[in-house]
Amino acid sequence: MSITEEYKKKLEQVALLEQKKRIKEGLPHLHGLNLYKWQRRYIDETQNKVNLICAGNQIGKSSCNILKLIHWATEPSLWPKIWPNRRPRQFWFLMPTKDLITTELRTKWETEF
Repeated sequence: MSITEEYKKKLEQVALLEQKKRIKEGLPHLHGLNLYKWQRRYIDETQNKVNLICAGNQIGKSSCNILKLIHWATEPSLWPKIWPNRRPRQFWFLMPTKDLITTELRTKWETEF
C-alpha cells in the first residue's frame, strides 16, 4: 500500500469517527452519560411495559427512567416489539408531586436529556 493510499484510508477512518461522534452528541439520552451496568440493562430492556425501580438515594433512578422513556418514545423501530398490536399514542411519566416533576423537568429533561 502506498503512502497516499494509507493516508486516504486514515482520513476515511477519521471522518467516520467524527461522524460517529456527531451522532452520539445528537443523542444525549443514549450516549451522554456514563451509566451503571444496571441502568444500561434497565434502559435496554423492552419486554416489560411497566417499569419500576426501588433503590437507594442519589443512584440515578429517575434519570434512567427518563432516559428509557425518551428512548422508547423517539425510537419507532422498538414499538412493534414493545407493543405488537398497536402504536403508542402517549407516554406517561408519573412522579409523586407536581413540584417534584417540575424540578425534574427543569433540571434534567431540559438541560441534560
